[in-house]
Amino acid sequence: MELFRNGIFLILTAVLVSCEDDRPLVSIEDGLIRGTFKESFNGRKYMSFEGIPYAQPPIQKLRFKEPEAIEPWPGVLDATTTYTCIQIGLGGKVSGQEDCLYLNVYVPREKLNPEEKLDVIVHIHGGAFMMGDVVYVNFNYRLGPFGFLSVGDITFHGNYGLKDQTMVLQWVQKNIEKFGGNKNSVTIIGLSAGGASVHLHYFAEISKGLFHRGFAQSGMALNPWVLKQDAWPSAQVVIDEVGCADENIKVTYRCMKQRTGLQIAQAVQKLYKDPLLPLTPFAPTTETFIPYAFLNAAPYIHLGAKQVYDVPLLVSVTTEEGTLPAAMFYNRIDELNERWNYWLPYLLEYYFFFTNTTTTGSLTCWNTTNTTTRGNERWNYWLPYLLEYYQYDDERKDEISAKIKEFYFKGAEKSAKLQANATESKVYFMLMGYGGEPIADDNNPLFVNGLGVGHGHDMKFYYDTRPLGFKEVQTEDDIRMKDMLVDMVVEFAKTGKPQIGDIEFQPVPKSGNLKYLSIKGPDDIGMKSTKRLGAHEFWKSLELREDEHIYIIGEKTIEIL
Repeated sequence: MELFRNGIFLILTAVLVSCEDDRPLVSIEDGLIRGTFKESFNGRKYMSFEGIPYAQPPIQKLRFKEPEAIEPWPGVLDATTTYTCIQIGLGGKVSGQEDCLYLNVYVPREKLNPEEKLDVIVHIHGGAFMMGDVVYVNFNYRLGPFGFLSVGDITFHGNYGLKDQTMVLQWVQKNIEKFGGNKNSVTIIGLSAGGASVHLHYFAEISKGLFHRGFAQSGMALNPWVLKQDAWPSAQVVIDEVGCADENIKVTYRCMKQRTGLQIAQAVQKLYKDPLLPLTPFAPTTETFIPYAFLNAAPYIHLGAKQVYDVPLLVSVTTEEGTLPAAMFYNRIDELNERWNYWLPYLLEYYFFFTNTTTTGSLTCWNTTNTTTRGNERWNYWLPYLLEYYQYDDERKDEISAKIKEFYFKGAEKSAKLQANATESKVYFMLMGYGGEPIADDNNPLFVNGLGVGHGHDMKFYYDTRPLGFKEVQTEDDIRMKDMLVDMVVEFAKTGKPQIGDIEFQPVPKSGNLKYLSIKGPDDIGMKSTKRLGAHEFWKSLELREDEHIYIIGEKTIEIL
């Protein structure tokens, strides 16, 4: 913290001014913030404000609780520090800190014009957007057990990380105009879990009115890895590991608040059967038992009942989404063959099977991924076929890849179709088939080069991936592709209608074939139409449907597909 001689004047005028070293200074209701100037990927100078607190530190008594409003700070906040939320990485190494609820604001100006309000992009997790004329905001939110541990009752009810995101959107509405942003033109974007988060905000009553468009990349609410129908098994492992198990859940709750963040983070390692599997041991859940829920019903319920926030949505997937889990065993095929029955549920994110039904009011949900005789028969019948499809080799790459990606396409495709039917606002769908030059080294476990445009491979066109250790965009075609895609997102953030080149980007219709934009390169872009992106019957026949439900309401059975 640092006091300025003219601090009183700044508080009274509440405008952006410069300090003696010419760094930007802005005043918001919570206090004064001093940032710095940086240079973008394209050599453009912009204002950077990093490490602005948006909520109280979620530690001690505030652990496993909704975020609480930040208290004003004295003096001037030096906004030049970034933070990372506590998490466990590859090899069980814990990084980050529990006190992590901070956000960053980037303004593509060397000084502010109070009369000109720029559109705002709020990015849910990860890198820095290669922005045009938009105010860009990114932030941290609680992860793993700190953000999503749930036992299904009023104590540990989960979704804390999602409520952190909502608090950021509230902060933007309250403060972004002081940074030159337009609070009435806010677009939320995210990749993978961030993309799924974007879509989940469309169903959250507490987020309505806080944003005006959404861009979900490689993650939608109906992807099988997004929602936990039974969060207790993961929670139980962590609670047991830190020695907090007790018949009285309130005793457990108090005990978990007394453990260190490091102890809880390290306990998560017990859930991993492989450095990267399961992908999502902790994830969003429904909260039907509290009045301040983020998600009060499953996404299928909201989509089927047309209870969706009615603003435009842009959806993007890559052509080889399914190579993410396949890549983990690309050089370990023998191990996969030998322990196929063990690894398959983790590859498909169906690793907790249970037979009980759950009932909420008059609504009963049957999870069909159970251990009934019929389920086991079908599972065992299909095992050898699935094994074939996960055994990558050069001769069968296209055939195998097509089958795997169907599993990862279907959630995004189905989400887009149902949302198009549920809202008056347009839904746009994009299939990214251009990856350009590889950005990762060959030893990266998540990016196997040569298997097509996999999950996350397109992020280099939207974000500065250099801080993540990836190579920067360098080839002429890659730079052209980046410029086209960034311009498309900026146009969507301004108007709600994406535009790329001179192509008319048509929305997903309310019924009939899926219309989507196919991108195979900067000179190979066009609209296409198909009944479905993959032959879903193969996966549907397995009844691996934790993300879907058969709803029994009274005497009527409704299957929402």
